[in-house]
Amino acid sequence: MIPSHHRLINFQPIQPQGILAADKKHFEAIGKGDMFVQVPNGNKSKKIYVKNMLYTPNFSVTLLSVTHITQAGYILHFK
Repeated sequence: MIPSHHRLINFQPIQPQGILAADKKHFEAIGKGDMFVQVPNGNKSKKIYVKNMLYTPNFSVTLLSVTHITQAGYILHFK
């Protein structure tokens, strides 16, 4: 999810989709698109392409799904 649609490539509006956050707050996704994200990779960083990000204008931060990242073939290591 991302609160800024200007970062999305191929942005397109969607029918409003309700989202319930972990803290029980309600948000609406009103668009979607793809984007590039810089992620740490050892002493460097790597640009990854993330598909189908939801545009949620009332969400305050960009949120990436670990499940979607690993399903795209990337490996995450938390330390």
